[in-house]
Amino acid sequence: MGAARIHSGLLMLGFHPSLSSVKRIIKRIKKLNGPFQGWKAWLLLLSQIKDYTLAMDLCRIQTVYGSTLYALAFIKLGSRKIVHFNIAPNPFSAE
Repeated sequence: MGAARIHSGLLMLGFHPSLSSVKRIIKRIKKLNGPFQGWKAWLLLLSQIKDYTLAMDLCRIQTVYGSTLYALAFIKLGSRKIVHFNIAPNPFSAE
């Protein structure tokens, strides 16, 4: 379906490749840009920098009494240890 459509588009533009050539090129492109190729590179990068990287999370917490608190946490990715944690009544004072 896709190769035939691309093939007919190329014919209208004045190029004359065979349908099998178009299919072969599409297969090669799909192999290079597979759906998980980006994930492999991302996981490799994370495995190399995890000991030097922190993750941060800012959460809003509703209390039983109706007030809002904000929790700020910094966690080391490599060891998953909490480096810093604080709870405050507004997000600007949760340092």
